[in-house]
Amino acid sequence: MWCMDDKPTKQGGGAAVVLVLVAVLFVLPMLYVLSVGPVIWLAHSGYIGTPLVPALGMIYAPLEWVAHNVPVIGPAIDTYANWWQPKQSVLTPAAGS
Repeated sequence: MWCMDDKPTKQGGGAAVVLVLVAVLFVLPMLYVLSVGPVIWLAHSGYIGTPLVPALGMIYAPLEWVAHNVPVIGPAIDTYANWWQPKQSVLTPAAGS
């Protein structure tokens, strides 16, 4: 005869905690850092209005601080940010002008 216990069993609870910790400690900061590139592109391309630029500056101020004060990570962040800047077209004058 089967005996049912009134206590619920915990299966997989530890795995869920690990997934949440990985998301909070690794994935979310990674998304924050990587999101600066598309935001730079959107701002320089005119898709983000001028009134939002100061707010974005505040949101990304910690990342800017890291870029200027952490020697190992700073150049990588600057290179990544520069990669997202729209290319300026270079116009050459027409011959005979």
